[in-house]
Amino acid sequence: QVVQDSVPARRFVLNQVPSPADVYNEIADGYRNVRRSNGCYPFVNATLSDLIGDPAGLDAIDLATGEGTGARHLKRNGARSVLGLDMSREMIRLARNAEGHEPLGVDYVVADVTRFQSERTFDLATAGFLLNYASSRAQLRALCAAARRLLKPGARFVGVNCSMFDETYGYDDRVDIGRRM
Repeated sequence: QVVQDSVPARRFVLNQVPSPADVYNEIADGYRNVRRSNGCYPFVNATLSDLIGDPAGLDAIDLATGEGTGARHLKRNGARSVLGLDMSREMIRLARNAEGHEPLGVDYVVADVTRFQSERTFDLATAGFLLNYASSRAQLRALCAAARRLLKPGARFVGVNCSMFDETYGYDDRVDIGRRM
């Protein structure tokens, strides 16, 4: 059975949780506008910049790139190459549109982080609001393992996220998974 909300393009099946890609494919333009208006971009970019340091000369991959804001931030700040990855084709459409308006040389790919395969490896992987989509420790580990597979030895994975250790998110075991990578 299909339920249709007030926006004709949105259709979700009852009793089935839509995937993040399905959700973002439906709300991409509105999500971008909300993030621009609520001041989230400067906060996320400043936080990532503080954690990353100088990306000059690095080959970077931005996981869950969305509309490419973080990827473009890395490139503007000197990263040699940047690949933005997101499972939502509509978010990647927005990222490619931004690249078309202000070419920086960022490449974008529609793919699931956990299934993406690349012959390239990277000096840095960033993820703004990726890890919050893990609904279990196993999924969280899969996301972190996927990031690690894409990195050169000694490279870093830096993420900005809501606190996954907040009880609101349902994580009972407060394991520092990042240090176990």
